[in-house]
Parts: sequence; structure tokens; C-alpha cells
Amino acid sequence: MQEKTNFGAFICEKRKAHGLTQRDLAMRLYVTESAVSKWERGLSYPDITLVTALCGLLDITEHELLTSSDDLDGRRMVQQLNALKRRNKLYLRFFYILYMVLFASLTPVFLVQENIPAVFVTAASIAVGFSLTCIPVLIKENTGLWALGSFYLSLNMLMFFCAVLTGGLLNWFFIAFFAVLLGFSVFFLPFVLRGTSLPEPYLRHKALCYFVINTALLFALEVVTLLTIGKFDLFFKLAVPTTLIAACLPWALMLIIRYAKIHACFKAALCLIVFGIHQMALDFTLNWLYEGNAVFSLQAIDLSCWTDKHIDANVKAIILAALLFAALICTAAGIIKKKKAL
Repeated sequence: MQEKTNFGAFICEKRKAHGLTQRDLAMRLYVTESAVSKWERGLSYPDITLVTALCGLLDITEHELLTSSDDLDGRRMVQQLNALKRRNKLYLRFFYILYMVLFASLTPVFLVQENIPAVFVTAASIAVGFSLTCIPVLIKENTGLWALGSFYLSLNMLMFFCAVLTGGLLNWFFIAFFAVLLGFSVFFLPFVLRGTSLPEPYLRHKALCYFVINTALLFALEVVTLLTIGKFDLFFKLAVPTTLIAACLPWALMLIIRYAKIHACFKAALCLIVFGIHQMALDFTLNWLYEGNAVFSLQAIDLSCWTDKHIDANVKAIILAALLFAALICTAAGIIKKKKAL
């Protein structure tokens, strides 16, 4: 009974606050004045079909109606949301006007000069700015992917029209295209893979997909670069071996971390050992590729002498010793934890 009384008093308070009589409220809801009177005296509740209309007339939420109290936190959130929407509209209008003014002021100049490619460069530049300033506000779902995709497309449009304008379409555009694609892939592909529903066979191998795609893009960049400068004969002779030597370390670390079925401490130790081996073999393999020197020899190590003759060997020796020491510590920690687990 107390709930009905509170409910009726709340409706009566809101009705009077809006300057409505019981008859006014009844007429707008298409009910009798007696029905409104019963609500306010706590004798009955409104029909469920009237709740939305009643809330609209009294300027309250359905939650406030059901609880018979003002939802101050809810109203504050609504006010903040409305304020944010207004700011977003002003923000978008500002950039709409700015981009239209820029395009309208620059286009006639280029048309008078009969420089049509410059018009497209201007449009592409504005598209780049639009993708960074307006797309994140306009798109409500998958905002990051939409902003990233539009920025990538508009950036390539800008490079293409700049290449046409400067005559560099066959000189540098394709190199820049694959370089930008590789850069975007290196930094943003993890987020794309995370937000994309992959088929089941690939769902558990996102790291592997990331490495495969970026390695393929790296080779593609090398192919396009060497073709552009007319030295494709170096692709299999130098580019492929050098790339494989450089990529084997991150590939090995990824495979150990992701797929090795051993304790994390053993993984850390194995990664440290692989890193040390790679650093030792790096100079030998590069000398073999570029100088034809296939003889493996260690540089002279003398920790008491730090001249140009010994400094490189000394630094590498200290790094290798530190890696091996850290690997031993990780191995010991792994053994101790394995024994405790037993």
C-alpha cells in the first residue's frame, strides 16, 4: 500500500510541476479524470501501455516512474551525453566548413593553371585530414578499424596523385605503397586480427598469421624496390638471404614463446640462448654473403684493452656472457618451480 501511495504522490508532484491538471493529463493520455485521481491517491496503477506516454508528458524516465523518485545520476548522465553530442556536432561543423573552404579556395587556382592533378592532390589531402578528424566521431562501431582503413586509403590516394603530379609513378610510388602497407601491418595488424572473426583453423594462430603476412610484405617490398631500381638480380643473391638471417631471430622467439610446451622460465632461457647464438652467427653470415669470406673466426677478446681492435669483440663477449648467465638463472628457476609443482 505504501508503494502505491508513494507512486501516486510522485505522479501528482510531477503533474503539478508541469502545470497540468488531472483533467489535462487524462485528456492527453485518453483516460478518464477518475483514473488519474485513483493513481494519485494510490488506489491503482496506470496500464502498462500508458507508461511511455506518461513518462513523456511528465518528462521523467521509466526508471524514475517505477521507483517513484528522481534518478539524479541518470539525469546527469543524460545531460552529459547530450552535451557531448552537441560538442561533436560543433566539432564536425567546424571541420566541414574548414575542408570546404580549403577545397573551394585552392581548386580555382589550380583550374586556372590547368593543373588538374593538383586538384586531386588537394582532395586527397583533405580526405587524409577527414579520416583522422571526422571518421572517429562519425562512426560509432569499430571506430578504430574504420578510421585506420579510411586513413590508409586516403594516404595511398594522396601518394598516387602526388606521383602523377611529379612524374614519379614508376619511380617511387610502388615502393612507397608497399612501405606504407608494411608499416601499417607491423603496427596495426595485431589490432585488426584481434577485432576480426577468423576461421577456426587460424583463430589460434594469430601470431603466426602476423609473422607470415609481414614477412611476405617485406619480401614484396624488396621485389618492388629492386625492380624499380633495375637490380632484381640481387634479390636471390643478397636480399633473400639477408632478410632470412634478420627474420630468423624474431621468428624463432615467436615460435618458442607461442608453441613450445615448456615452462615459462625454460622458454625465457631458450630465447636468451637463441638470441646469443644469433648474435654470434650474424657477422659470419653477413661477411660470407657480402665479402665471400666463409671462414668462421672469433675476434680477439681482451677485456684489459679497449682499443678499436678489441672493443667490438669485448662488448659482444660481455653481452654473450650476460645472456648465458641470465639463461642459467631462468633454467634454475624453472627447475625449482617444476620440483615445487610435483
